[in-house]
Amino acid sequence: MRRKKGIFYAGAAVTAAGLLFAAFPWLKAGYYEYKKDKTLNEWDAYALLTSPDGAEIAKGMEIPQAPVYSAMSFTAKQLDKDGVLAEEVNPKIDTNYMLANMTGTITIKSVNLRSPILKGDTESNLDLGICELDETIPMGGQGNYLLAGHKSRVYGRHFSRLHEVSPGDVVQVSDGINSYKYEVFEKLHVSADDTWILGDTSDSIMTMITCDYTQQPVGRLVVRARIVNEA
Repeated sequence: MRRKKGIFYAGAAVTAAGLLFAAFPWLKAGYYEYKKDKTLNEWDAYALLTSPDGAEIAKGMEIPQAPVYSAMSFTAKQLDKDGVLAEEVNPKIDTNYMLANMTGTITIKSVNLRSPILKGDTESNLDLGICELDETIPMGGQGNYLLAGHKSRVYGRHFSRLHEVSPGDVVQVSDGINSYKYEVFEKLHVSADDTWILGDTSDSIMTMITCDYTQQPVGRLVVRARIVNEA
C-alpha cells in the first residue's frame, strides 16, 4: 500500500512539474505584460504632466510617482548615473529599467497593440516590447525608422498579430511629446539575409520586422508604413 501511495505521489509530482514547465512561457509573458502595462501608465502620466495643459487636466487625478523621471527627459535619454540603460550593468527587468530605456510608444489599433518602444534590440528588450534597431533614424524623421519585435506565442503580444495588419491601417508612434502617424502601404515576406529592408530611404517610412515561421528556414515578415502627418 505504501509503495502504491509513493508511486501515486511521485506520478502526481511529475505531472505537476510537467504542467508548470508547459505553462512557464505564458506565466512569463503574463509577468512581462504586467510590467509593460505598469510602465505605460507611468509614461502616460509623465507625458500628461509635461504637456501644455497637463497640470490643469491632471487636477484631482491620481498620478503614479516615478523618481526616475527627475533624471530623464523624453527628448534625450542616455545612461543614467547608475548605468540603468546598459543591460550588462543592470540586467534586472523592472519598471525603472524600461522607463530609462524607452524612446516612446507604438499603437496599432487595428490589431489592438500598444507597446513601449525600447532602444536597442537586445534579448531582454525584445522580451519587454518593440525595439528600435541600432541603424534606425529617430521616429518621425526623414528616412527609414526601423522597429523589430518578437512574434510571440501568446496571441496579441508584441508583433504576434503583425500579419493581420493591412495596407491603409494606421500606426502611431509617440516620444511622449510628439506623435507621428504612419499609414501601412506594403507587406513583404523576406529571408533573414535580405538586409536591403534596413536601407535608408528618401521619404519618411517605418519598417516593422518580425519572424515569419511560414518560411523554412525562418524568414522575416516586414510591414512598411509611410508617414502621413504629425498626429
